[in-house]
Amino acid sequence: MENTQHQQPQMQTQAQPQPQVQHQPQQYTHHASTGPPPPMIMTPAWMVAIRGLQFFLAIVILGLSAAIIHWVYMDELGLAVAIPLFTWIIVLYTVLSEKISSLRNLYHTYAVLALDLFLVILWLATLGACAARRATFTVDVTASCTSDGSAVNSGSCTIFKRYIVMSQGALAMFSAIAGLSALQFILFLVTFIWTLVQFLRWRKTNAPAAAASARQTYAYPPQELR
Repeated sequence: MENTQHQQPQMQTQAQPQPQVQHQPQQYTHHASTGPPPPMIMTPAWMVAIRGLQFFLAIVILGLSAAIIHWVYMDELGLAVAIPLFTWIIVLYTVLSEKISSLRNLYHTYAVLALDLFLVILWLATLGACAARRATFTVDVTASCTSDGSAVNSGSCTIFKRYIVMSQGALAMFSAIAGLSALQFILFLVTFIWTLVQFLRWRKTNAPAAAASARQTYAYPPQELR
């Protein structure tokens, strides 16, 4: 009996081709957080003159307030002494950081705007406080007053009851402090509005360019997935 050999057919499994996935480059839109920085606003000569007047009036108000404080101290006059000190620092920063080339790295338009607005508020508060306190001196009195020589609050007046008493000269100085504070308020309001208008004009002019540069599109190469 013949041995019949059955040959098993050899099956070869052909690997199925994997579909190739092509990765398209992804588009990313970058939103810039900030636009171009604001420029240095060069002030004309009349603005520099106003800055000088602000500085000078601060000296006058400080001197008048100190003269009255030597006689009698009041919180309103203490405020009128402190605000000129802030005024000197801010005016010097605003002018010197713009005009002196070595200090221009300290200049910033937002800082100038904020400091001007800060002084507008402070001088308005000083004006209101001094004017309100000055209005309380309405009663004429006859008193015997002496000074003990102290630097602050040296006056002592004897009447039937202890009150704060001011002479006509002191009252005139008090009125001058309130009036000059009003003038300072107006001057700083002018410089603030002028600077703000110049800044808004620059922003309006550069708004299209800033919007275009704020949206930048970057194409990244496809990444191989395993």
